Amino acid sequence: MRGIIQRHNRLNGLVFSIVEFVIIALIVGAFATYYVVHGRWVMAVIGWGIVFNCASVVFYGWHQLTQARSGGESIGSYYSDKKAREQHRRENPHMLLDTLAFVIAALLPFVMLLAALFNLPRQKKE
Repeated sequence: MRGIIQRHNRLNGLVFSIVEFVIIALIVGAFATYYVVHGRWVMAVIGWGIVFNCASVVFYGWHQLTQARSGGESIGSYYSDKKAREQHRRENPHMLLDTLAFVIAALLPFVMLLAALFNLPRQKKE
């Protein structure tokens, strides 16, 4: 997963990815806190899970950013350089599959939790 996150960060631009996921984490974290305060534990767990997933993207992005700056590399997006964009496509022909794998891996624990919680009331009735 780390490789997928790092490739996506680099493709979109390190600063953009960091800012994007910090904003998502702050917004979802506010909702998760609201749910904790009001005792809606399932929604709070889902919210905090999303926040922690965003934090991992921010962590890897920050790490890449500090390495790029110390090495004198460009920290921009591949989209600004046509040659770099073409090279990235050749080196990563399965980027769409990587995205799908990342989304499934990130959401699967929450889907399983919801399925278990949905099935819980049915087991008590029997």
